[in-house]
Amino acid sequence: MLKLARKYHKWLMYFIGIQFLIWSLSGLYMVSQDIHGIHGESVLNKASAIDLDKVRFSINELLQRYPDAKNVQLQAYANRQVYRLQSDQHDNKWLLIDAVSGDLLNTIDRQMAIDIAKRRITLAANDANDANTANNANKANKANNSNIASIELLSAQHPVEEISPRKLPVWQVQFDDGLATTVYIDHFSGEVVNIRHHLWRIFDWMWRLHIVDYDDGADINNPYLWGLSILALLATLAGLILTIKWLANKFSRITTLSSADGTKQLLRVRSKWYQAIHKLVSALVVIQFLLWLISGLYLAGFSEKVVLPKQPQWPQNWANSLANTSRLLDIAMLRSKLSGQAANDQIALQSVELIWRFDAPHYLLTFYRGAHQYQPRKQLLLHAQTGQPVVLDKASVVNLAAALNPQPQHISDTKYFYGMPKDGVFSRDIAGFSNPYWRLSLADAQQTYLYIDAQHGGLIDVSTTNTRIDDLMLKLHFMDYANNGSFNHWLIICFSLLSLLMSITGVIWLLKSLQRKRLTIRKAGGFVS
Repeated sequence: MLKLARKYHKWLMYFIGIQFLIWSLSGLYMVSQDIHGIHGESVLNKASAIDLDKVRFSINELLQRYPDAKNVQLQAYANRQVYRLQSDQHDNKWLLIDAVSGDLLNTIDRQMAIDIAKRRITLAANDANDANTANNANKANKANNSNIASIELLSAQHPVEEISPRKLPVWQVQFDDGLATTVYIDHFSGEVVNIRHHLWRIFDWMWRLHIVDYDDGADINNPYLWGLSILALLATLAGLILTIKWLANKFSRITTLSSADGTKQLLRVRSKWYQAIHKLVSALVVIQFLLWLISGLYLAGFSEKVVLPKQPQWPQNWANSLANTSRLLDIAMLRSKLSGQAANDQIALQSVELIWRFDAPHYLLTFYRGAHQYQPRKQLLLHAQTGQPVVLDKASVVNLAAALNPQPQHISDTKYFYGMPKDGVFSRDIAGFSNPYWRLSLADAQQTYLYIDAQHGGLIDVSTTNTRIDDLMLKLHFMDYANNGSFNHWLIICFSLLSLLMSITGVIWLLKSLQRKRLTIRKAGGFVS
């Protein structure tokens, strides 16, 4: 068996040894780069704060003009208070309405795109204190000192590889910095939809190399990845047998010697330096390499895609049905409704969004939030007609779950999670989620969990028995045993370094072996005396 394992390990590695090296190198790059920095979040400033005193055009006037409005938001752009909304009458394109005059604003022009890019992006801190406070609120008020290298309006007729075609049209604003930082701004809404730079571009290519998709890096379930992974799995299993045998031989010799002699025997190197390093490192990482291959194959081919139920939908013509006595509370009056901590934070109010909850319109006030829903944020839900704060308790989230699930199931358990640590201990079962939420357990065959956000009442995730297997495989692949929802940590970086060392020494061993075989053949043929 040992002879077969050595034979198959060697010959399989002749075919896929370079791919092992590529996997190790690309994996090391990706885990060693902060993913939030790769996405450009480290240079993205907080959105400008809303000045409620400047809001003159009321929400009721807005709805009278656009009765089919949806996704209505109040935000600030370059010291201008603006409503953003979508309307069926305008092909669901984003419309910008001046919150002072009520005028329909034009789409984002060239100069506005430049202003937005400079206000939202900070590429270099002015002092050491700024460098240590990348998300400080004052950054949003600082103009970017970097020059604009180019600006171009991209449309479906002029797409680029860095951004999805479904996000077009956008303004492409490129800064004249060392990383060629490029900001993509929605042509209609003025939102920053993507940030790209050279580190991201390298990451993108590393991802393509990692999943063996050299086209667009979108297909993780491709035949090349499957074929190479299966060969790699067989080669690694053969390597595991060799490693176990090598360790068994080492320790069997130690047991027959004194402790001092045994230590010398363990450390004695009879092989070439690259062979010795390869064997020692393999003993440390071979099990994890197997876990990477098995979990990677599972995630590529068997991971279950769960489609979230739609959030509660707005009734047809709901705005027209509002009686005069039940008009929405003017947004400008929200200042008097804020109390406690929210009142202290109102100067940093970033947005007011009109959403539908509990068969009624509500305001969702956002004071701060990250780029992703799992990142820390502070939000407040108010009834849009009374202005009263809404507390999402156990009874209310059960009602929300009934509205989300068209086929009601018996709820067997309801549990609240803090998300952020309380008394030094994390309370969560969604990896990396840092906000409070409710988990509702349904009594169905799939043991379904519904996760409802405790701040805005929206559905954030659905978990079944199959998706929990997916989560386990992702945890094994990322070595995320602390449940932080991240692959940027010291443990996986250390193992990636060791894996790269194992791959490099393995390739050297293969090349030396090929060189010896070539010399042997030449001698046998009489070419070498």
